[in-house]
Amino acid sequence: MRKARYRCIVFCWVYVCKRNNPIILMRGVASMNQSQIISKMSEYLHISTVTLADWLTSKLPRINDNWWEECVLENLSHYQRERVINDNISSLKEMDLSALLRIANKSWYELRNMYYLPQVERECLKAMFSVRNNWAHCAGNIPGKDTIETDLDVIYHFAQSFGASTDDCYQIKTFKLDLHRAKIEPSQKSLSDTPPQPKIDKRMPQQIEEKSMVCLKSDPSVKGMVFSVSEIGGTNKYEVFLNGEIKTFYADQIVLESSSLLYHKVDREVLQSSLTAYQLRNPSMSSLYSLNAARIDFVPYQFRPALKMIKADVPRLLIADSVGVGKTIEAGLILKEAQARSDIETVLIICPKPLVAERKWELEMKRFDDDFIPVDGPTLRQIVSDTDRDGVWPERYGKAIIPYSLLDKNLLYGTGQSKGARKRHTNLGLLELDPAPHFDMVIVDEAHHIRNSNTYAYAAVKYLCDHADSVVFLTATPLQTGDQDLYTLLNVLRPDVILNPETFKMMARPNTYINRAAHFIRTESPDWAKEAVSSLEEAALTQWGQAVIAPNPIFKKSITLLSYDNITREQRVQLISDVESLHSFSGMINRTRRQDIQDFCIRRSYSVETAFTPWQKELHDELLKFEATALSVLHDNQNIPLMMTTLSRQAASCIFGLAPFVKAIIQRRVRQIWDDPENDAEEFSFSNDSYEAFGGMAKHLLELAENLPDDDPKFDSLLDIIAEKQSQSNNKIIIFSTFKHTLAYLREKLNALDLRIAQIDGSVKDDDRYTLRGRFELDKSDPNAIDILLFTEVGSEGLDYQFCDMMINYDLPWNPMRIEQ
Repeated sequence: MRKARYRCIVFCWVYVCKRNNPIILMRGVASMNQSQIISKMSEYLHISTVTLADWLTSKLPRINDNWWEECVLENLSHYQRERVINDNISSLKEMDLSALLRIANKSWYELRNMYYLPQVERECLKAMFSVRNNWAHCAGNIPGKDTIETDLDVIYHFAQSFGASTDDCYQIKTFKLDLHRAKIEPSQKSLSDTPPQPKIDKRMPQQIEEKSMVCLKSDPSVKGMVFSVSEIGGTNKYEVFLNGEIKTFYADQIVLESSSLLYHKVDREVLQSSLTAYQLRNPSMSSLYSLNAARIDFVPYQFRPALKMIKADVPRLLIADSVGVGKTIEAGLILKEAQARSDIETVLIICPKPLVAERKWELEMKRFDDDFIPVDGPTLRQIVSDTDRDGVWPERYGKAIIPYSLLDKNLLYGTGQSKGARKRHTNLGLLELDPAPHFDMVIVDEAHHIRNSNTYAYAAVKYLCDHADSVVFLTATPLQTGDQDLYTLLNVLRPDVILNPETFKMMARPNTYINRAAHFIRTESPDWAKEAVSSLEEAALTQWGQAVIAPNPIFKKSITLLSYDNITREQRVQLISDVESLHSFSGMINRTRRQDIQDFCIRRSYSVETAFTPWQKELHDELLKFEATALSVLHDNQNIPLMMTTLSRQAASCIFGLAPFVKAIIQRRVRQIWDDPENDAEEFSFSNDSYEAFGGMAKHLLELAENLPDDDPKFDSLLDIIAEKQSQSNNKIIIFSTFKHTLAYLREKLNALDLRIAQIDGSVKDDDRYTLRGRFELDKSDPNAIDILLFTEVGSEGLDYQFCDMMINYDLPWNPMRIEQ
């Protein structure tokens, strides 16, 4: 083995020497000057250019016969295309590296469809853009040594990936090793041309390690020994034994005991300027820069989400406030605060289509001096196409509003594709964009729309959030829905924390006890302090509680404070805040309830009960009896009550509105019974007694419907409410019903009374909807004003009609949360 290893070494050395490569001569060189480095980097960039040209020449012609026009000329910039035409360039080998990189990047999708191309090669190609820019116009001082070595790594891997020769790859790798050992000296020219610079005394501290003796920068007399070193977010954290205990410090707080601290005396003006500059470059997490940056009333609780967002480790937040608290304003304040702290260029708002039609978000954002553009289907397809062409989301639509209705299969996967078709001949999908678009912030209104993870809306929102720096979800419902719905939202929002359902359940388990403890403290019920302690201790016994809550200093502080005999009001308020911060999702969710803001938003609700007239009750009962009989024949008495739910609700909503449709209901059921192949025609014939009974029931039902008296106590009660409201200065009323037949009946009756009404449902076009809202907002004295708006559930989602202070539910929705919304 020893002899074989010796022969191998000799063989390699002889091979290197026989190549007579000038790079080998640099092995003993202790330094390199800038001119040498620039020369070598230029040589290696030329090798990369030749390599990429050969690679593209071997692959692009196989895509199609018109490859030069479609894959080369169409993918060049305007300047590059003009140069190709003016210089009569007809070969890839005549182009520079910048043009070749652009061609390869823009043609990657076509190439990937024909050849197996690993993603690592794509990443290497993208990295070459930066390397080329670093050295294309290099003059004066070159990049730092670390940057040069990184660029050489990129060039080396690029050369390997795209088929450079073994000798070329060896040259690049060898030069990097030589550079790593060498000291870089300025070139002669740069030394003579550069004016002398004043010497700056910079003393680099040695590396702080375990068992190092350190002192505080703020007070060098305080000294200690480092016990452990760790890294958090790129910053070193040190556990230091100091004054008899272990304390935590960060890299900018301590120095080695032997290091000499240099102090520079300045006057007051310089100090103030330095502190101001530091504050501007390092925004405080306890101050809001957007406090007076919008045309809104100052409502303190609406700034809570913005404060929580800037303090979060990751800027992603679910705002789950009660209805009417002002989630849109809170989202606007978050956006304004983010703009005050950094460059925010691309922002998407996703919301229900009715809110786009009524320009709710568009107008609300104007109060924050932001202009958002609503996007329709053709525009969104063009945006995706432009993003594919340019590699970035179009600047014109940097602030866009997209309705959920556009988040479909076609948006995700594209349309019109066929086998062998090229992508430029189709409408591309989001998932085909490479690179994916980047967003500074994504705001998702009514986020419960994506609670079903099997929908295209969910997939589209997840894709957009995965490529966004900041995400804000708005919804009033997740804490009222099941755990699965909340898991889905938080998993999209923070997939790095909410990894899977099991993790979510483990994290959520102590929250019941945390909420109970906060409730005891807030209400000051008997023995509230003991009950709160008991609940907190229960939370600490859970798996998450043992690992996270129990070691938390806030938990220990709260337990200690709750043991005091006399707790002041200020301490109790702080306790509520501290205990709620122990909630495992407190950093991801902001929850402001209506009761938390006292009487800022007041809702007075009351019910008006009316009874059926004898004729209405008879029609109601006979209709349900007929339906139950028909369904029992069709479905053999299985799940009859469940199948009758909708008709029961319709009949209870408005029997007058349903009466005109009784004949159609009877005919449909009779046809279904007669056409059902499972029913024996001989056993169930027109002469059969059961059929005669069934027919008699249908005939009686039809007679009741056609002869129903006009007396309607429920409508009369509604009319009394309307008459009282119309006598007030603000006479606006919104009436909800789940069923269109009910609204049709109400509209006919109210129109007969010369009341100014209109109806909005899912069939109303966006432009008409916006016009109706404008007329509804007009003063009652305006002849074009609308006094009463009728809404269905579909047409009412996301409404923001704060100028209207009366809402009537003519029937109750199946989901009680609809009333809350």
